[in-house]
Amino acid sequence: MINAELGDAVIEFVRAREIWAAPIVFGLAFLESFAFLSLLVPATVILFGISGLLGAASVEFWPIYTAGVLGAFVGDWFAFELALYFKEGVARL
Repeated sequence: MINAELGDAVIEFVRAREIWAAPIVFGLAFLESFAFLSLLVPATVILFGISGLLGAASVEFWPIYTAGVLGAFVGDWFAFELALYFKEGVARL
């Protein structure tokens, strides 16, 4: 399955390059909280996998947590703004 392969690839990337963990968590949280994009990207499963890696790899908690919170906030905000802008089209859809 392509989603499982994508998840495994992202988790392996974070394992090899821990410095990219915060930007990846931001992006995954953004995609997970955005309305229809969350159906295409298995972000929840990948985030669980990354969190297990970070606990075992002694990466600091707060930068990753902050990236996740900000990603979710920005994703919700962006989806809300798009819904306001396209409210008639979204209602018809």
